[in-house]
Amino acid sequence: GLPIKRMIGTATLGMLLSAISGASAYIYTGVIDIYASIVIGIIALISGYFFAKLANKADPRYIYAFLGSIFVVTAMTEAIKILH
Repeated sequence: GLPIKRMIGTATLGMLLSAISGASAYIYTGVIDIYASIVIGIIALISGYFFAKLANKADPRYIYAFLGSIFVVTAMTEAIKILH
């Protein structure tokens, strides 16, 4: 299998392309606040850089546990939405 640290980088690239695609559509239709988007983008860029450094230093077991807990919480949240 692919190492977890490489998977994070690959997933981040996929999210970047998805975000650019979505932002482009919103900009084209004119339903986006450009200044807020720039601020959010800058914060995401800076935090992404520091979290990438942190992930490189972290033990893969902790990364798996963290990502697994995010998936479980997301699945539970969506299940609750569906059931209500």
